[in-house]
Amino acid sequence: MRRSVLAAAVICVLDVTAGATPHAYTPPCTTDSHVVGRESCGERFGAWASLFALMAGVDLEEVAHRFDAPSHVDGTSSQYGSYALTAQGDRAASSLGTRLRFRLDFGRIYDAFELELQRASSSPMYEAMVGGEQGSAEMSTVFSTRLAIGIRQLWGRFALGEELASGVDLVSYDGGGRSFLDDEFALELRLRGQIWVWPTVRVGVGGSIALLDRHDLSMFVSIGADTRAFGGR
Repeated sequence: MRRSVLAAAVICVLDVTAGATPHAYTPPCTTDSHVVGRESCGERFGAWASLFALMAGVDLEEVAHRFDAPSHVDGTSSQYGSYALTAQGDRAASSLGTRLRFRLDFGRIYDAFELELQRASSSPMYEAMVGGEQGSAEMSTVFSTRLAIGIRQLWGRFALGEELASGVDLVSYDGGGRSFLDDEFALELRLRGQIWVWPTVRVGVGGSIALLDRHDLSMFVSIGADTRAFGGR
């Protein structure tokens, strides 16, 4: 009797197994975040999704500059004719600026476009010769544009970046109710560190040195936001 019952049970199990329809394996979790592995099972948290994964960001930076002002500036104005400015005494100068930075990331490599407006906090006095008349002038504002390319490394919430930036400074000198303009080419080497305080929001500090003038130094603090969480990891 027992043998009959056991045989019947085995036959039923075989029939059910034979009639079962195989199903494809479905992972128990899915990824719905820019952070690879945050919602998904089986993938390493914080891994790079792709070396060329695109991400955009914007930064607002407050910058302090220390540099040597030009010793001589000359040019031609449609209002005043030809002019020449000559620095008197120490040429050490400084300025405070606000910089707006737009960035596009390709994985660890990124490029950026920047606009900055500086106001001189200290400047040498210039002797101004304008159309045969003598006067004086001081540096007042600097408007800068930069294109930068860099590479970064990430550790958890921290990021360290190195970049090379080049562009043009448009310098304004004011004196005697007149303004004089001069333009200068700039090439900078920068180092910046950042930490994410929110998945898409970060703060940072950094500094730069001009490759064409070793006395041209700057320090900055920044706050920024990205289109992907934690730097697109």
